[in-house]
Amino acid sequence: MSRVAAFALSDAKRVVVANPSTYVLPSLAEAAAYGLGCLPSGCVYTADQASQELKAYLALPLTIYLGEDDTGDVDLNEGAAAMRQGETRLDRGQFTFELAQAVATANGWPLNWRLLILPGVGHSARDLLQSDQADQAFGLK
Repeated sequence: MSRVAAFALSDAKRVVVANPSTYVLPSLAEAAAYGLGCLPSGCVYTADQASQELKAYLALPLTIYLGEDDTGDVDLNEGAAAMRQGETRLDRGQFTFELAQAVATANGWPLNWRLLILPGVGHSARDLLQSDQADQAFGLK
């Protein structure tokens, strides 16, 4: 879902990214598809266009929704780009959110992202969606 949000911006009311293996980092230094930087085949945007894409990504109404206990490695991408994001899904979500905050602050841009961490939940979509915090994740509260 983070790749759809990053590369196919929409007018969604809320985008929820729940416990993915990897993210699209809010970074022009990290190549696509793990960041908003150049593709291995070359850049498709000017520097100004890339900056505007990054600003738009940070302005999305995006929720990173994580299980506090999602620290296992089942089906976890362990490639080099993925590991730069963190050791676990929990680490990667927190890292991505903190990077978004830093980039938005450094550039004076709005950040419409939020981070929700559900205590006692591992890598379980069912537990996330059936929790009392699900309405908050989807912007219903």
